Amino acid sequence: MKRNLKLYASVIPPPLRRGIARKIDEAMKDSLLDYIDLRTTVYFDGMCLYLLDDFGIAVSIYTVARMLKGRGGHTRKSVYLASLITPANP
Repeated sequence: MKRNLKLYASVIPPPLRRGIARKIDEAMKDSLLDYIDLRTTVYFDGMCLYLLDDFGIAVSIYTVARMLKGRGGHTRKSVYLASLITPANP
C-alpha cells in the first residue's frame, strides 16, 4: 500500500492496459459512420481508402469490419439492405 501510494498517489494502482493500441479512435469512427450514412453502397475497401485519404492511416478491411461489428449494425449486408430501402437522392 505504501508503495502504491508513493508511486501512484493512490492506494489502488491504475488499471493495466494490455494489447495493441487501437488504430481507429472515436473521432475516426464517427466520421466513418457519417461517411457510410452518406454513401450507403460503399464497400469495405472504399472505407479503408476514406480513412487513408482523410486521416492518413492504413487499415485493412478486417479492421474496419471488426470496428463496425463492434459498433453494432453496420455490416456489408445491412449497408446493402439500407441502400435498397432508402430511396436515392437525385
